[in-house]
Amino acid sequence: MALSSASNRDDFAGINITPLVDVMLVLLILFMISAPLLMQKLELPLANGSHPPGAQPIKLSLGIDSGGVVSLEGRALSKAQLQGILAMEASRGERPMLSLDASADAPYQSVAEVLSLAKNLGLERIELAQR
Repeated sequence: MALSSASNRDDFAGINITPLVDVMLVLLILFMISAPLLMQKLELPLANGSHPPGAQPIKLSLGIDSGGVVSLEGRALSKAQLQGILAMEASRGERPMLSLDASADAPYQSVAEVLSLAKNLGLERIELAQR
């Protein structure tokens, strides 16, 4: 009986550190991978404050109905007419803000074309109107 008691003590005398070492190695690898990512800078374009506090920027209202017809300030336009007007507005010193009001069932292709046209002309201040 004394012999079996001694063997039970030997089984529990040592601590198995293998799982501890495994966890520590995984944590070390995670920190080694994530540390360089935390040191990179993230460039954010911030407002430069070119407008006086009371001045409002020029705002153009674009609308797209369920048939894909594009209208500017309530007047229906073709894609070529819209491109000409937006190009003229983009060439001014102060670029306007576009307010895009697309119908809920407007074709996605029409919305994507208008957004792409505006971005290609340098009009990057676009807001989506809420209904």
